[in-house]
Amino acid sequence: LRYPSSREDVRNRFNEPAINRNIDIDLNMIGFYTKELTQVECFIEKNAKQHSPKDYLLLQTVPGIGRILALTILYEIGNIQRFPSVQHFASYSRLVKCKAESAGKQYGTSGNKIGNAHLKWAFSEAAVLYLRGNEKA
Repeated sequence: LRYPSSREDVRNRFNEPAINRNIDIDLNMIGFYTKELTQVECFIEKNAKQHSPKDYLLLQTVPGIGRILALTILYEIGNIQRFPSVQHFASYSRLVKCKAESAGKQYGTSGNKIGNAHLKWAFSEAAVLYLRGNEKA
């Protein structure tokens, strides 16, 4: 539904006026929200370029990370210096599993909700986009 021609195809599939009216309302809402989201994204991107332009541009050089994922990662991490090690950052990003163990025996996992869910999502999306665009991967 991103393109106007696709929207017209949806409108032309049904002959009943009530259904077509509902489709028109839904498509108008999609158009409105698309325009608003574009403006919000531009506003956020301008502010990101003011806060830390180097980090923002550097994130976008990673295959699979575009404008929105770069913004998400940038603002969810905040100051990277607050993490004493890579391991702490990976744990905060939910990129490693927590282990529950006692006396050398593992009892499953615990603390699966600890950390930042938005970073986990962003890194997962970046991985999928990287794999999709890279045959060798």
